[in-house]
Amino acid sequence: MVKNTSSSSSSSSIGALSVSVLRVGFLASAVYFFTLGTLMNHVPAPVAISSAATVVDAPGVVAPSILRSGSKPVAVLSKGLIDGAASSSSSSSSSSSSSGHDMKEIAIELYSQAGCTGDVMRYTPANDEERCDRCVDMCQRTFEGSGAKMHDSVKSFRVIGPKTVDGREWWVSADQLCSGVYAYPKESLVRKKVKPSGKCTELGGDSANLFSFNNLPTVLSSENLVSFHIAYSAESSQYFGYQAYANYYAFLHSEQPEQTGYTRLLTSSEMDDLEARIPTFQAPRIQYSNRYTPINKPDVIDKWMQSSQSPTEEVVVIIDPDNWLLRPLAKYASMVKRGQALAQKAFFYKHPLVKELYQLVCQRNCGYTPDDAAVPYFVHRDDLKQIAPLWRELTMKIKDMTWKDPS
Repeated sequence: MVKNTSSSSSSSSIGALSVSVLRVGFLASAVYFFTLGTLMNHVPAPVAISSAATVVDAPGVVAPSILRSGSKPVAVLSKGLIDGAASSSSSSSSSSSSSGHDMKEIAIELYSQAGCTGDVMRYTPANDEERCDRCVDMCQRTFEGSGAKMHDSVKSFRVIGPKTVDGREWWVSADQLCSGVYAYPKESLVRKKVKPSGKCTELGGDSANLFSFNNLPTVLSSENLVSFHIAYSAESSQYFGYQAYANYYAFLHSEQPEQTGYTRLLTSSEMDDLEARIPTFQAPRIQYSNRYTPINKPDVIDKWMQSSQSPTEEVVVIIDPDNWLLRPLAKYASMVKRGQALAQKAFFYKHPLVKELYQLVCQRNCGYTPDDAAVPYFVHRDDLKQIAPLWRELTMKIKDMTWKDPS
């Protein structure tokens, strides 16, 4: 998934997405204040990398390859996961061996009483946690029925699903400690290997606060239901050259589904020689970018969406060039539908000034409270086609306001 050590934001909050993309740098952009969630409310319903790269629009600057000459990254061909929302549920079980299962068939049910009775919460491997992946953290959770805290309160649990998934046996472990920032030095597992059987597992006097799904495939073979295309905007320079190579290398090695698209959206007067190494769409800059270069992002996205090279995949994932993909993004793309985007929470999430600024420039749905979002953005292709020109327009409107009145 994605680890972003700078800002994070969400039109629909992610969580474990923070362990999918690693940010290796920082880019400034005033358009963060006009986030994807806000803009959505204006919308109706493998290659060898070898030689050094010359650049355009920056004479005399060279962006050398960060990879060995003649190296050949190979994409891992695999499929992705579907998210299953946590919900209250009665118990059910399946012990058959099979492949291609819906993620919702694989689950753990946590009970407030012994004997798998009392309040129950059901979670799938797609449950999103900020500090661990494929896990369920009891810290700060409550049982929906009674509202009681789940920390140190789970008395029994049930592991549900087929014995094998895509030919692999899997199990659930229970840890006494919640997930945290640091690795714990001592052994704290209270149940090490509970396999799916549907039977009730008692915790007795043990406290279990972190339940983890273990040995499942990185991605499931049957659940790549939504095609998606990853893209980022950049210019042709030494600064962006290193990022472009690193970003593409990460894409090829992060086990994205075979059909996933990838494009560097280049703002430049002409194509540079990275075109032969990295999939690229090129468009000329607008005059406004001479005053404010971040306008290139919505501008080149709009030109891309209007072009004959526009993405045919259902979902577009907008990242920054200094993001490093770590794991498949398919399960997040599968959450997106027309009119419903997904993103990280921005560093200014829920700041009151964002809504105030929105009120100054909104054109419709002005009573809406903006979703303060940042990359990665997951958005339906049809929505992005309408969002991009509005994104550009509102960005210029805000900048014009600040130039006229810096206060």
